[in-house]
Amino acid sequence: MGVQELHRIIVMDPVVLRQTYLVQALNSLSGCQAQGLAPEAPECAEQLSMPQDSVVLVQDPAHDLLVLCEQIRQSDYTGPILVLTAETDVFLGEADEVLPLPVSISHLAGRIRAHTSLYQSHENAELVLGDYILKTGLRHLLLPNGQLSKLTEKEVRILRTLHRAQGQAVPRDELLSEIWGYDSRLTTHTLETHIYRLRQKSENAGEGPVLVLTEAGGYRLAV
Repeated sequence: MGVQELHRIIVMDPVVLRQTYLVQALNSLSGCQAQGLAPEAPECAEQLSMPQDSVVLVQDPAHDLLVLCEQIRQSDYTGPILVLTAETDVFLGEADEVLPLPVSISHLAGRIRAHTSLYQSHENAELVLGDYILKTGLRHLLLPNGQLSKLTEKEVRILRTLHRAQGQAVPRDELLSEIWGYDSRLTTHTLETHIYRLRQKSENAGEGPVLVLTEAGGYRLAV
């Protein structure tokens, strides 16, 4: 079984009871990591500036959805925004999708995954890997010294897979099946060669910090 795609989700809802239900329901699904946040919370901007895969914004009469969407974008969050609303005719330019209430959790999770996948292929998509920034759409790795290193598609997929593991080691056979699929002709030498080249690009001839660590039977990110 491959590494589970992890979706970090902020549920922004001023109604505590509903927010709690949505967070718990999403967290009960495999691959979802949700947390609740009130729109007026002091830590709102700080949380949105951290790596998040999507924001679920729930309508409340006390808040203007258009203003909230603009505030989220002003915090430099560029990922998907999904809005849940009881209104039938709503257009929000900063939102990626408007879903009518009530909505099933499985449908909501499916739309989150779809938008996350689409966003990660966009040229502006970024993953923070410690002191490194991976620009997944452009296949660029921004090094701590400010230099850009061009990666191959396989190298990007290796880093994304290791990132999803949240600091845990990923076995070599899982990486092989995740990146190359089930092919009996592949050997661990194929993976080791790609890891070696990735290290050459990321560690800047031994002068930069280590990005990928070798563990017993696999690899993990050094973050």
